[in-house]
Amino acid sequence: MIRAIIALLTALMLQGSAAAQAQRRAIVIGIGEYRELQGIVRPVGDARAVHDRLSQLGFTAGIVVNADGPALQDAFNRFTASLQEGDVAVVYFSGHAGRVGGEFTLLAADAPPQGTRERRQQPFGLLLTTIADDIRVAGAQAQIFFIDACRGDPYVSSPPEFGASSCGELKEPLPEGSLALFSASAGQRALDRLGDSDQDPHSIFTRTLLGHLHDAGPVVRLARSVRTEVIELANSVQYQQTPAYLDELVGPPVVLVPSPSDLASVPTPPSDPRSAACASASSATATATATATASTCSDGWLRLRVSHTRTANIRLRSG
Repeated sequence: MIRAIIALLTALMLQGSAAAQAQRRAIVIGIGEYRELQGIVRPVGDARAVHDRLSQLGFTAGIVVNADGPALQDAFNRFTASLQEGDVAVVYFSGHAGRVGGEFTLLAADAPPQGTRERRQQPFGLLLTTIADDIRVAGAQAQIFFIDACRGDPYVSSPPEFGASSCGELKEPLPEGSLALFSASAGQRALDRLGDSDQDPHSIFTRTLLGHLHDAGPVVRLARSVRTEVIELANSVQYQQTPAYLDELVGPPVVLVPSPSDLASVPTPPSDPRSAACASASSATATATATATASTCSDGWLRLRVSHTRTANIRLRSG
């Protein structure tokens, strides 16, 4: 019996420890200075604003600006190497995207010129489905993508004009545990501003995202709020821009910003932990630490309390 109790206590401690160690991590990418494609004004400033906001919200966030293919791939590899089991991973990208070799690709600063339709040996961007798979393999609980790269596809039309974007149209589905929100849908071009009088330094999509990143609650609700607001802003200037939305999340709701109840402060340890554990045994309130408490109470129950889990009651046989 004692061995069974120890085994249960150990399992609950490991579960609580994993919950406590799970982190919110982000890689934020902004590329506006393209060597062989037309440049973009807003991506770098947009990326810095998103990076700062995520950092303020408690994310461990890194930023990559105007990187070429090898540098971008190296930064992403370091990001995936930092992930731990159960983490929530966020990827924000602002720049150009297009289909290369049939794959939806987030383009690096050294992306090839218009008219290129095949991959090169040297990487010049990140394939969205590939990086989603890599994040999943690294152990993340969820991978959330915010893609502000729907200004047109350079590889589906003849120069100098870009063709309509292919945002939201992927060759392969995203892996389980993914959510992707694009700034527009396939066949559209995302707006950077609402008109000549628009003085906001951020694109329509990113300014809206910045206004909602602090929202507590499920990320699905955040994504839908951003989508609705972008549609309304575009409609205000008689323009159609509908952010594409792909949802492969499963299990409990994923949140980017924990609610106050999720961030309950650690209670002060009582002078008599044993009696306190017995007195509060009916409560399933989780503590905010990754420790476990075992107490034998006067009613013959063994109380096991672990952070982020529940109280387990085990009846001890007498005699």
